[in-house]
Amino acid sequence: MLPVTADCVQHALNLCVAGEVTRQAYFDRQLAALMIREGIPIILTENVRDFAGIEGITALDPFS
Repeated sequence: MLPVTADCVQHALNLCVAGEVTRQAYFDRQLAALMIREGIPIILTENVRDFAGIEGITALDPFS
């Protein structure tokens, strides 16, 4: 379990603004902010689009 700090929340909000993301996808951006902070560059997800354009994150669909 990774802690969600105030800095992480701010980073997630900045990612939302940069990607013109609505509140619906905030938690994907929060996850991306945690991944960036912790140096985790790859996520396996069926929703590759949700992570498109986030520098430092590579989203891979294990089912494609």
